[in-house]
Amino acid sequence: MKNGLIITGGSISRFQLEQLATGQRYDVTIVVDGALKIAIASDLKIDYLVGDFDTIEPAILNEYEKKIKSGECQTELIRLIPEKDMTDTQVAIDLAIDKGVTDLTILGGIGTRVDHSLANIHLLLRTLRNGVNGCMINEWNRIRLVDRNIAISKEDSFGKYISLIPFTTKVTGITLKGMKYPLKDHTLVLGDSLGISNEITSEVASIELEEGILLMIESCD
Repeated sequence: MKNGLIITGGSISRFQLEQLATGQRYDVTIVVDGALKIAIASDLKIDYLVGDFDTIEPAILNEYEKKIKSGECQTELIRLIPEKDMTDTQVAIDLAIDKGVTDLTILGGIGTRVDHSLANIHLLLRTLRNGVNGCMINEWNRIRLVDRNIAISKEDSFGKYISLIPFTTKVTGITLKGMKYPLKDHTLVLGDSLGISNEITSEVASIELEEGILLMIESCD
């Protein structure tokens, strides 16, 4: 197992980043563009710095580049051109996959730009297709894709609410146990909001499905 951490743009806090950094050892840490500022403030060890650097303050980037050149920071800088066919975050995810990461946490990715937020959530499909356990988190949400039966303990849940949204045209054979609103052998289709704002009521809840992919969002709002 190889753990990876990506810090990218969006709604993130220094406190949450420091919690992640101290609570888990990461084999690969990738920082994307403007997230460098909060990574430096949290004294995070950065393995790769990726971006076209259109959102980071030039003075911060220049100072960090000096530290790389002097050997003070053991970071590989990957500079991208602004006009490209993928986002900086996608490049970072592909890099993590290429480095053999099996469990990937993406901090950020969800923010005020709805287009970027939706695109970043869809990038979780890249992790799923490559056999990587991927999740995206910010202060209020943890987002994952589910394509198989899973169990979630109440103790390890991210927040009070858990929502299940079809990520494929339809998801069949959905059975929910240990939740406020259980289901048995149900089918969810795109455009259906039935799975919003459920709650775990037992010590361990389970999600079972036969075919399709669910977008699972745990929220503490």
